[in-house]
Amino acid sequence: MESSKYLYHLLRKESLMSSATAKRLRERWFGHLPKRWEVFHSMITQQIQPGMSVLDVGCGKASFLPFPWKSVPRTRFIGIDPDPEAAGNPHMDEFHVLSDVDHWPVPDQSIDVSMASYVLEHVESPERFFGNLRRVLRPGGCFLFMTPNCRHPAMMVSRLLPFSWKQRILAKTKGVADNDVFPTFYRMNTAARLTREAQKHGFQVEHLSLREYQPTGYLDFHVLGFLAACGYRHAVRMLGLEHWLAMSMIGVLRLPHETASLARAA
Repeated sequence: MESSKYLYHLLRKESLMSSATAKRLRERWFGHLPKRWEVFHSMITQQIQPGMSVLDVGCGKASFLPFPWKSVPRTRFIGIDPDPEAAGNPHMDEFHVLSDVDHWPVPDQSIDVSMASYVLEHVESPERFFGNLRRVLRPGGCFLFMTPNCRHPAMMVSRLLPFSWKQRILAKTKGVADNDVFPTFYRMNTAARLTREAQKHGFQVEHLSLREYQPTGYLDFHVLGFLAACGYRHAVRMLGLEHWLAMSMIGVLRLPHETASLARAA
């Protein structure tokens, strides 16, 4: 009842079209819940140790809530990205432009932990992606990822939208610049597909979860869109459908020692 009264007074005070209204409602109703990037950062903290070499695939310019690498002493942070402007990422010790996305300019078995935040949806060839990943990881190394589930309605719509529309929506809801929006393929963006590709290339799925931590923010440009996202979140959680229909896929893949040894022998 209290939430309903707050919504009524807020909508009387502000424009129904206002994204600021959606932002206020999100903070009031869901501000106490973990955000997906907080969950991902917690996973990174659990996996890295001082002295490790960490590879961020698609590191970007670190303009959106980067992991606080300064809190991990003596960690060597390496970034690769097809965007040359990512060289300005202030957290990296070393950066390489991916002039050829099918060949990572990183030495064999030189990485302890690799990570990718909202990158897997842009991978056109899972075969070449996992081939590179297996090559650069040390035996026992791991890969941490966060990516959208393509079964989520927002992603289904995204696959149908013209590229220019995606740019406008992301600029409006998340403040993403046009040159930071890249083509998507969703070749690994369900739990089943990602598990199949990982195991095919010798990785163990150590952790994989699909959760609707908060209502998707892609509809926050309109308060009615935000309310629809709230209704969707409530429905999938109540019906126990998060594992199939939630927005966020977060997980850890591990390269076993024996798999790495076989790859080296081959």
